[in-house]
Amino acid sequence: MKKILGLVFAIMFIFTTTSFASNEYEIEEYLNFDVVENNNENEKIKINEQQEKIIDFSIQS
Repeated sequence: MKKILGLVFAIMFIFTTTSFASNEYEIEEYLNFDVVENNNENEKIKINEQQEKIIDFSIQS
């Protein structure tokens, strides 16, 4: 009986640790994706500001 209980607990432990590790990896991937999205937004804002400066310069000329 103790061997069966030990086996059950070992299997439960393995499943919980592997599922936690995969969730941690998914969370990390999601956070990295979020950082990439923010960088793309910042690049778009910088490009828009540069275009506005070019337009302002051409209007002043």
